[in-house]
Amino acid sequence: MPKPTQNHNGRRLRFAVVCGGLTLKAWQARCLTELLASQAAELALLILVEHARSAVEAHAPPRPLLFRLFERWLHARSQELVDITQLALDTPRLQFAADARPRPLSRAEVNQVAAYNLDFILQFSDEDVGRRLLGTARYGVWSFYYGDIEKYQTKLPCFWEIYKRDPVTSVVLWRLTETPLAGVVLKEGFFATDLTSYGRNIDAAFFNSAVFPALVCQDVRSGLHGSFDNQPAKVRGTSYVVPTNLQMLRFAVKTLVARLVSQYKDWFERTDWNIGVAEQPVAAFLDSSRRPNVSWLRLGSRGQCFADPFSLIKDGQAYVFCEQFGHRSKGELCWFEVDRLQRSAPIGGAINEPFHMSYPQVFEHEGRIYCLPETGAASEVRLYEAVDFPSRWVKAATLIEGFAAIDSTLWRQDGRWWLFCTDLERGHELWLCIWHATALLGPWQPHAGNPVKIDVRSARPAGPLFTADGMLYRPS
Repeated sequence: MPKPTQNHNGRRLRFAVVCGGLTLKAWQARCLTELLASQAAELALLILVEHARSAVEAHAPPRPLLFRLFERWLHARSQELVDITQLALDTPRLQFAADARPRPLSRAEVNQVAAYNLDFILQFSDEDVGRRLLGTARYGVWSFYYGDIEKYQTKLPCFWEIYKRDPVTSVVLWRLTETPLAGVVLKEGFFATDLTSYGRNIDAAFFNSAVFPALVCQDVRSGLHGSFDNQPAKVRGTSYVVPTNLQMLRFAVKTLVARLVSQYKDWFERTDWNIGVAEQPVAAFLDSSRRPNVSWLRLGSRGQCFADPFSLIKDGQAYVFCEQFGHRSKGELCWFEVDRLQRSAPIGGAINEPFHMSYPQVFEHEGRIYCLPETGAASEVRLYEAVDFPSRWVKAATLIEGFAAIDSTLWRQDGRWWLFCTDLERGHELWLCIWHATALLGPWQPHAGNPVKIDVRSARPAGPLFTADGMLYRPS
């Protein structure tokens, strides 16, 4: 493969798409839309491959009856067909015929593709076809793999995660290699498995990962393409084939039970949030074998919840700031003094806006006390300053405009401020984004690698960063 260039001088990456025609699945069309909208890439070529039924498929055993019925009944928006004629109106096209068995492209065909000076090729056809084009694009041929490569080896995406009750469904975008079921991972995401619906689980995985190629293009243009030098990863998971009739019956029972449990919780259960005090350093929680004692507080009345606590010690007194909300009301910020808890001290109001607020990170800087709450509902990151601590605050600045940040968490190191948050527009628990500035009031700049992580398990911040044994930890 040609060596990637270090500087693109701001030009867009040229890419080709390998597909069967001008009708793509909805998630594939979204891939193209995201790429073109990013302004980081331009569609330079369509490689249309006429699919022939392979000899392996022709002699494959028939699929079980219940699975065939399931395929007919299944509805997933991501798999609906979309005409891309308008997206590729003036795009050059090459047409190749696929044989029943894989064959190497002729030198003339390879030269045809290479002549377009492509940066990468996006593979929407069979991987064998893309593998024949290795070496014709600067950054190789990119393809999606659906499933955790350490757990699942299957061509049935998003199914076995539900069957195995796996809470996470994984998607990988990788650069193909000559070895089947192996590639250089360029971007990966971990999404919450929808145990109640196969169709919704497919849509979540396919639609959420459709932006991966555009994100990799942005990384390349920013000079953050170190992943191309990584060693290829190989699928090591257990091989899962088409489910049998018995497995399909079990699958149906499992999804039905998951739906009933979900409905029961919606009707009869309510999640309450409360605050507790653990009289141990936060580093004690790093040892999973230890169980720090927690004293749960008695705050407010029935139906009131308290969450997202942050503390600040001033004049020897510990103050806790948190979110207060009811199940039918928006979140507001309040405060209380820790040493008065046993005497049921009244809770004081802090900052109140017409929109939802939570996650009030309070801190001192240059003799002033600030609060950085979550203001994602206002699509901006606001900073407040105390004028009469702890009850009176005024807006000091808008740090970031036009960005719905969730649970913004500040950290200062080596003279630079860092802000960690998730992006509400992409899912409040999914995209971890970082912003940075040399001064608290800015200007704030997004990290060139945003999102730095796409993982429902660990993206969303959950409290202040801290150090222990020389390591920096970010609760999530």
